[in-house]
Amino acid sequence: MEQIRYFAPLERSLDQMRALLFRPFALRRWLLFALAAWLADLPGGSQGRILEQLHGGTSDAVAAPLVGLTGVLPALGSGTSWGTLIGGISAIFITLLVLAGIVLAVVLLWVNSRAKFVWIENVWHGECAIREPWRRFQRQGNSFFWWRLGLGLLFLVAIGMLVVGVELSGLAAGFGGGGLGDSSLFPLVGLVLAALPLGVVAAYCLFWVEAFVLPLMIRHNTDFVGGLRHFWELLRQHPGSFLMVGLMALGIKICAALVVLVLIVVSLGIGLLLLILPFVGTLCLLPVVMTVRAYPLQWLAHFDPAFALTAPTEPV
Repeated sequence: MEQIRYFAPLERSLDQMRALLFRPFALRRWLLFALAAWLADLPGGSQGRILEQLHGGTSDAVAAPLVGLTGVLPALGSGTSWGTLIGGISAIFITLLVLAGIVLAVVLLWVNSRAKFVWIENVWHGECAIREPWRRFQRQGNSFFWWRLGLGLLFLVAIGMLVVGVELSGLAAGFGGGGLGDSSLFPLVGLVLAALPLGVVAAYCLFWVEAFVLPLMIRHNTDFVGGLRHFWELLRQHPGSFLMVGLMALGIKICAALVVLVLIVVSLGIGLLLLILPFVGTLCLLPVVMTVRAYPLQWLAHFDPAFALTAPTEPV
């Protein structure tokens, strides 16, 4: 195996991006690549945003029907004011909206999970297609979706238990000490201190899954568990290298963000208006998005030459 490098894969990723987007420039190619990239990072598509949507709607979805029924039934049975009746109906309507939001979030998570494999295939092999890789990687996409959904629900349960534990500790300290003094801050401080290393571990795990596990699932035509198994073999043999490449990828994203910030300032804020528009922002940032996606693939070529990126030989 060749010496593991971190900047050479970035240079090859930039070459791949230029070959796919600018040699030659074709609007149709840009639009298709941007569509694949946008679907692979839908609003609410990443794990953190999906979890926030589910977390924000779960408790309301359980409680609001009861609130609505307790408002409607007395109004219907005892002839109370129309305000109570309208309030109950409004609560039920809000409940239906919350449930619809949860369903939409799950659908977006499924589309996002399937589209990630389409985007990887587009960047990896220089393809410019949506439907064919969408069908070809159905098994991998569905497997990834179910694991994300299950782990997300477990995460919500764990966060809920932590919050309840901290609140109970604070109440106990308040009742025991005659008020909420400094002792009530101990559980919160402990939670923050524990969250810091856990946050670093979680960030690395999310990066490794996106950057390496999904491509390995494509390479070995396996499900999510199989991709994890192949990645674990690599991680066990080269732990330091996989830690370093995570820092390198973070540095690339920070540099890209700084460049985008400079462009926004130079354009007097017009660039920001374009970037916040759905799909238009992805289209404008397509060279950056493609380079960021190509980098871990090029880096994986250290261990498997099949991951070396290939640009198309004919323009589309």
